[in-house]
Amino acid sequence: MAAIKIIKLLTGSLAFIFVIGLGACVYDPHYKGPSARVHAPHFYDYYYYPNVDVYFDLSLGYYYYRPGKYWARVRVLPKHIYLDHRYRKSLHMEHKTPYVKHPEHRKKYRPRDKYRHEKEKVQRETDRKEREYNSRQHKEHQKKSEKDKRLRQR
Repeated sequence: MAAIKIIKLLTGSLAFIFVIGLGACVYDPHYKGPSARVHAPHFYDYYYYPNVDVYFDLSLGYYYYRPGKYWARVRVLPKHIYLDHRYRKSLHMEHKTPYVKHPEHRKKYRPRDKYRHEKEKVQRETDRKEREYNSRQHKEHQKKSEKDKRLRQR
């Protein structure tokens, strides 16, 4: 009697599992599988100034610099930092924060040992021109991004 109950219980359990298993198997002749669209990684463009350890984000218009132990993100650099186009390096990275790779950048783009100490007036003028250039580049980058976005939406 107990053996018959066990056999009925096992048979019922197996039938239940079989029905549940078949319920998940649905054939659709029109299903083509997951989309073949591959998401490409997003890249960010930066300028790096190794002589003052400053990054400029072209897409957002922010400067990254290290006033102390931690990195800061600002729209306007402090007045004591002078940018010079002669030392500018273009970077194309997958990181939103460029300073993540700072040790590698520091090693690859070592500042010149004989850094020119020019008169402060010349430094200020060079710095002003470089900051204006960065601002123009940021605006152009934004326009290009907006144009690309509109073309992708079509």
